[in-house]
Amino acid sequence: MNKKISRLVGKKIRSLREKYCMTGDELGALLGISQQHQSRYENGDTNIHAETLYCLSYLFDVEPEYFLSDLLVEDNKLEKDKIDSQKNHYMAEVIFIQ
Repeated sequence: MNKKISRLVGKKIRSLREKYCMTGDELGALLGISQQHQSRYENGDTNIHAETLYCLSYLFDVEPEYFLSDLLVEDNKLEKDKIDSQKNHYMAEVIFIQ
């Protein structure tokens, strides 16, 4: 599994936490998780839930989109091409079976 997005989000979380002079323990406590789990978010080892991103955006006064704002359009295009290719494959199977 590609962890590129998780690492990107984690860097943003770490940057905001440091900007607000917060320790991992403090942020973990605010989120209701352990410091170790919070650290896994920052390192991109664990995928983060949408609810947690929403809480972080509230805590740090940023829009939720902030956490994904650095994704490259080129990367998204490659992913969309991959999905479209798979979708076309399955559509062809359905047409063939019918």
